[in-house]
Amino acid sequence: MKVSHLVYKVNNLNEGLKSFKSKGFNVELGSAKNPYNALIYFSNGPYIELIEKAPITWYEIFILRLLGRGKVADRLLKWELQKEGYFEICFENYQTNFIKEKRILKKYQQKFF
Repeated sequence: MKVSHLVYKVNNLNEGLKSFKSKGFNVELGSAKNPYNALIYFSNGPYIELIEKAPITWYEIFILRLLGRGKVADRLLKWELQKEGYFEICFENYQTNFIKEKRILKKYQQKFF
């Protein structure tokens, strides 16, 4: 398991871009059309994702809930309520599941998704 990236909530994506650029970071939008996030990459290791709001509509949230994916919907809605700053660490591994990681997080009583 390793850290994939850190998620940083910004109140305004354009202002967040300007702020991080003014501190010397190279920031790029996540997509050219209707971006909802921006990315700060480093030569190696985790990157930082700046996000203003969840990339999902209320209709899509409703569909996720109908499909039994309420935890996914809750996670995305949580993004809307965050204060500006770091709020999430994302992990990755080379397995098809996170069984070992879940055990470690549960042992230390850490919330995870």
